[in-house]
Amino acid sequence: MNYMCKKLDELRSLYVLGDYEKTSANLMKKVEWNDIPVKIEVILDRLGIPFNKKEFTQSEAELKQNNIKVGVQGMVHVEKDNIEIFYNSTYQGKRATKHKISFTLAHELSHSILHANEIDTN
Repeated sequence: MNYMCKKLDELRSLYVLGDYEKTSANLMKKVEWNDIPVKIEVILDRLGIPFNKKEFTQSEAELKQNNIKVGVQGMVHVEKDNIEIFYNSTYQGKRATKHKISFTLAHELSHSILHANEIDTN
């Protein structure tokens, strides 16, 4: 299927329905990464996906107004053929650890791969 964003098309091509092991193997092959531990920052760089910190205090306040009690740790922003991942630099009122940031980046990349057909590119 052809989505509006070429980068989403590229990511979606890695996904194998119901087989997360094969999906992750496809990703590792694409970025030519065979080492453990996996360095998400390197993977994103090789995929050409920038990542930056962002304050989500306004988003969290809006969620609270709607009685949604959840903290925003990251998000994927897609515009035309560009994807960018944002992560929250704080967690529970403290500076987020490198491990928390890495987890968030990997989590958001996973959303990009698994839900490419659901992401609005406008």
